[in-house]
Amino acid sequence: MKALPSLKVPIVNQHFALFPVFKPEESSWFNPLAIDHIQEEDGICSVTLTHGLTLELPISKRSLINLAGKAVYSLATYRQDYASSLKSDGCPLDYVSLPATPVGQLLNTQDLLQRWHMSPGMFFNHYKLEEHLLWYQQLADCPDIEARLY
Repeated sequence: MKALPSLKVPIVNQHFALFPVFKPEESSWFNPLAIDHIQEEDGICSVTLTHGLTLELPISKRSLINLAGKAVYSLATYRQDYASSLKSDGCPLDYVSLPATPVGQLLNTQDLLQRWHMSPGMFFNHYKLEEHLLWYQQLADCPDIEARLY
């Protein structure tokens, strides 16, 4: 899906999205709505969360903002797909309230969040397909599969 990263797909539910900064197995996961501000110096980002914790990450500010924007877009798309009626009018920010933080203000200007890049239902269908394929793979890898079927 063009609007989402291929290896760093956020975990999304109705209330929040979490995104990895590095390979999912090796990364801390961040809620883009909980990032207060980001400062970059010598290729290291200092990320301060809204509750005060500050972390240093070897990533550029631009890359981090892009990942956060994609997570917010995923959250908006998830909320749109689970809304009582599918509407493609409006924009992703109609489904997500960004915090009044420096990062929230920066995300508010991201091009990705100004218009829909997918048709309604596309995210839900793709997400569920991946979920079912993973479930099937885990089931197929199970050595005692026949015992579980009866």
